[in-house]
Amino acid sequence: MQEISGLQNCNLLERLYLYDNQIQEIKNLELQVNVTNLWLNNNCITKIQGLNLMKNLRELNLSDNFIEKIGHDLDPNVNLEILNLSGNKISSFKELTHLARLPRLKELALNDPTSASNPVCQLCNYGIHILYHMPGLERLDNWDVSCKQIKDTAESAVMKKLMYYNMRVRLAQRNLRETQVALQERKKCLMKLPEECIRTLSHTLKSLEHELSMMTQSPGTASSKMETELEGRKVNEDALTKRAKLDVNSVERKILLKIEALRERLQRWTRKMDE
Repeated sequence: MQEISGLQNCNLLERLYLYDNQIQEIKNLELQVNVTNLWLNNNCITKIQGLNLMKNLRELNLSDNFIEKIGHDLDPNVNLEILNLSGNKISSFKELTHLARLPRLKELALNDPTSASNPVCQLCNYGIHILYHMPGLERLDNWDVSCKQIKDTAESAVMKKLMYYNMRVRLAQRNLRETQVALQERKKCLMKLPEECIRTLSHTLKSLEHELSMMTQSPGTASSKMETELEGRKVNEDALTKRAKLDVNSVERKILLKIEALRERLQRWTRKMDE
């Protein structure tokens, strides 16, 4: 049997057993509102669905299928008391927490001895997690958990873990804040260095440009100074003037090279500031 069908005229059914088939999808059960016991174990079902109108459902067996998620699909089945999900693919505590919305659930099987276990059953504190979120359970897998002492122990263990993890969270948050402050200070220092370099380079560049401008405006000034210094050496006046002009041109070239180099450095530091 690969699908559920032919139940249109069976509106008074209370027990429906469709186990050991090849059913892939739960459907065509909208009219079975009186069913209290539904067994769909050992099929090929991958998703819980199609049960939202079965308000009287009290026992549901979906063991040995391929179900990975529970989600909100069982929320309408508020009268469900016995649920078997053993031998499926459920792997997270988050999915199990959805079962806490079933107020009358008394028996839950995820690791039934007759079936394979769900991956979630191998996780640490699997039983404690379930008992903390579903304190109304009386039986978990093959164990009687109706004793108040067991539930109190589970609650105590969870509270200790919550305190421990809250402390770890606060510590991590404090470390994060301290790291952020340190990074901000480091950023300020790194930003300060380019600013100082740019300020120094700009000042030097302006001084050189001013000096070059003065030389261009008064080309004879440097020549006159040099002539005065060399008068005592009794050198020919023409040779003096020629040499002075050559020296002035050499100084201008050096200043221009320095200005060009300063502008390149200034551009590099400006790019670093933008980054």
